[in-house]
Amino acid sequence: ATLTIADPRIGAATELAGRVQAAFPRVSASVGVPDARAIDIVIDAAVAGEPENALLAFDPARLRPEALVIDGLARPRMSPFIERSAEAGLTTLAGEPVQASLMNLYEEFFGFGRLPYKDATIRHPIGDA
Repeated sequence: ATLTIADPRIGAATELAGRVQAAFPRVSASVGVPDARAIDIVIDAAVAGEPENALLAFDPARLRPEALVIDGLARPRMSPFIERSAEAGLTTLAGEPVQASLMNLYEEFFGFGRLPYKDATIRHPIGDA
């Protein structure tokens, strides 16, 4: 279990790595750009409107075909990195499924029951499977 944080803001990345390491001592958290062939999951957490981040300099086509690319901020439209990953044929998870999953985590964290969707139904965020 290793986590590599790639972010041009080295101070913020180092602080995050320290917080992860403190919360999960068995996880090796570091800052840098990992070898693309060793990556299982990439989480794009680039904030919209920020200058091009470290992930955009990272070519998703270099990832293994089995790698999963997730938009960690659950924005309604795909980020440039997610778009490039999808174009490279990688499995991506972005948009509404990520938003729904995060809502479930927020609800659990704040102690709420599952909230219905706008049409008053309750669905699994990834589908019926």
